[in-house]
Amino acid sequence: MVPAARFEAVSKDMMFDNGLIEHYIEMDRPINTNKRQKKYLCYNRMPRLHRIKVVTELHKAQIIDQGFVSFYNVDNHLNNPGWTEGANIGKMVSSWQKVFKYFYENIFPELDYNLNKTEERWNPADLQRDDIEHFNESYFSLVNETLFYKVNYPHKNLLDIQPTDSVFLSEKIYKPLACKHPFVVVGVDKTLEYLKRFGYKTFDKWIDESYDNEPDDDKRMDMVIEEVKRLTALSDEEWQRMIVEMIPTLQHNFDTLCRAKSLVTANLNYSAIFKNGDMY
Repeated sequence: MVPAARFEAVSKDMMFDNGLIEHYIEMDRPINTNKRQKKYLCYNRMPRLHRIKVVTELHKAQIIDQGFVSFYNVDNHLNNPGWTEGANIGKMVSSWQKVFKYFYENIFPELDYNLNKTEERWNPADLQRDDIEHFNESYFSLVNETLFYKVNYPHKNLLDIQPTDSVFLSEKIYKPLACKHPFVVVGVDKTLEYLKRFGYKTFDKWIDESYDNEPDDDKRMDMVIEEVKRLTALSDEEWQRMIVEMIPTLQHNFDTLCRAKSLVTANLNYSAIFKNGDMY
C-alpha cells in the first residue's frame, strides 16, 4: 500500500502548460479582500459515490446556490443501476437509500452544473483564467478529492472506484493552493496531516478540521458537511475579516507550491507494490 502519493509535479504540468514556476508573476496576485459573489467553490467532474453524497447534502441544505458547483453525468456514469435503483432496493442500507432517492428525484432530472467543462475541455484538470475567477469570487474551496472511502468501508458494493487507506493528493487540492484559497477537503483521513508534512499550512484557526482525524468514512463525511454549512452561514463581513487574517497562510502555501521539491516521499518497493496487479 502506498502511504501517500504526491502529485505536485504532475499537477503543475496539468494546471499550466509549462509549470507553475514560469507563471509565478501572473499568479502571485493580491488576495481579494472584498465581498465575493459566492461563499464556496466545489469542482466535481467525474461522478463518484462521495460526490453524489456531497452534492445531495448541499442541495438538501439549500446552500448549493451559494457556491460555484460543477457536476456532470460523464459517460452516463450516473446511470449506474446500482445507484439509480438504489432508492427502491429495500435491503439497501437506509442511509444510502435516502441519498439516492433524493438525488435521483430532485437533482438528477435537472442536472445542470456545467461550471468549467466544455466540449473542447472535457477534463478541466488544468487551470484557466476563468477558473481563477471562480477562486477569486468565492471564499473557500470544498475539495472533493479523487479518493474518499477506505478499504474497510462496509458498503463497498456501491463504490465505483477502488477503496484505499492511502492519502492521495491530486490537482484538486493543489488548485486552491495555487490560487490562495482556504479549503475543506473531502478525502481520506489524515489528508491535512500529510499536507502539513509537505510544508503547507491549513486553516484550523478559522475552520474546524477535526474531520481529518476521523477514520470512520460516514462520520467524517457528516463532519465535513456540518462544517461547510457553518462556513456558508457566515456573513460576507465575517469572511472578509477572516480572509485578511488568512493572508500570511495563503501566501505561504502559494510560495511553498512554487518551490521545487522532490516527488518521492517514502522509500517504496515499487516492484512489490505493483506485482500483485491491484489497482491503486
